[in-house]
Amino acid sequence: MYLKLFTFVVVTMMGMGCASAYASISTTVDAQGYLRDPFYLIPLGYLFLCAGLGGIVITLLRGAVSRLVQPHHPS
Repeated sequence: MYLKLFTFVVVTMMGMGCASAYASISTTVDAQGYLRDPFYLIPLGYLFLCAGLGGIVITLLRGAVSRLVQPHHPS
């Protein structure tokens, strides 16, 4: 469970990295009038954030449900 959780935390951090990279990269207009914008980082960041946070929630819920469903056998 901890490896899955760590993986989803890394994916979430990648999404936050995309958001901070988009904020730090400047938008420019070249000589021909084309806008040079790293727009691809916005949907990519949202994809990573949703996948990471969704995976964290599902992993934690599965762990909690499996603990509740297992019968308790006192020693």
